[in-house]
Amino acid sequence: MHIANRVNAALFIIILLLSYWIWTQYQPEPQHRLLPINPENITSIDIKPQQQPIIQVSKVNGLWVMPEHQNTPANQTLIDALLDMTQAEILVDSPAPDDLTPYGLATPTTIRFNHQEIHLGKLDPIKQQRYLLLNNRLIFIFDRYTHNLSQSVFSPQIQPFSSPIQSLQLTNLSLNKQPDASWQSTGHIKPEKISALIDLWQNAKAHRVTQLSQPPKKHHIQIILADETILQFWYDVDAGSLTRLKPAIRYYLSPEILSQLMP
Repeated sequence: MHIANRVNAALFIIILLLSYWIWTQYQPEPQHRLLPINPENITSIDIKPQQQPIIQVSKVNGLWVMPEHQNTPANQTLIDALLDMTQAEILVDSPAPDDLTPYGLATPTTIRFNHQEIHLGKLDPIKQQRYLLLNNRLIFIFDRYTHNLSQSVFSPQIQPFSSPIQSLQLTNLSLNKQPDASWQSTGHIKPEKISALIDLWQNAKAHRVTQLSQPPKKHHIQIILADETILQFWYDVDAGSLTRLKPAIRYYLSPEILSQLMP
């Protein structure tokens, strides 16, 4: 009887050890991430497109802004995608060859996260996999991130700041917020429509944003925010756009939104 108990105990231990071995064999290998850094700890992103000036974006008080452009807020969708890319799984990792041209890395777009540079190489459009150069290593990742680089780095929101509108001056209408939070108006607008118009100017987004080399010489629209930030715009009805003077950013909007913004 004692012998049988010992045999059963030994078999039990063997089964436990065998189960543990089988369990470890079927565990997925740990994933190797592109950068060993928590995206929350990234405070600067520099984008250097091919043969173009560097675009600098910085994290200030939790918000991503463009310091060279009066701290104008950046395109959060683009920033989120780039931060996600730092955690992309590495599919292939090998020493970089001497000739990087076949991989699209001869004159690549470069993205710097804090002080770590990543160079973007060729993309396989079918498999959506891209070559990268990182620390003299040739990396291959599944790329669902960099297509966002076709977007402007500027926020698509025409009034991108968190501070609320205090004054709105249009070509035929002037609205100024009073100490009691009411609006003083000069022009033809029904009082019940003022809040909706202010909300639209506060939240409207463009479907396309471009940066101009030179701003317009005059403006049709002026917005003053509660923190005294001043935004001035040129209104081009034929182009279907509003162009901010400083920095020179053109916002393309639908005819419906434009007609509501300019009653």
